[in-house]
Amino acid sequence: MLANAAERLAGILQVAATASRVLLHFAASNDRTGIAVALLLSTTELSRTTLSPITPTA
Repeated sequence: MLANAAERLAGILQVAATASRVLLHFAASNDRTGIAVALLLSTTELSRTTLSPITPTA
């Protein structure tokens, strides 16, 4: 999967490097979305506690 998506993932990182905001949407693959988000987050200095899931409130 990574071999097939390497160019697209590199493109996402290139766009994100110059963008102030990024919205990702992959119509058929949660795996690609998760990998893209993990790559983007790995380029930040945010801690894991900062990135912990937010529980919606009612």
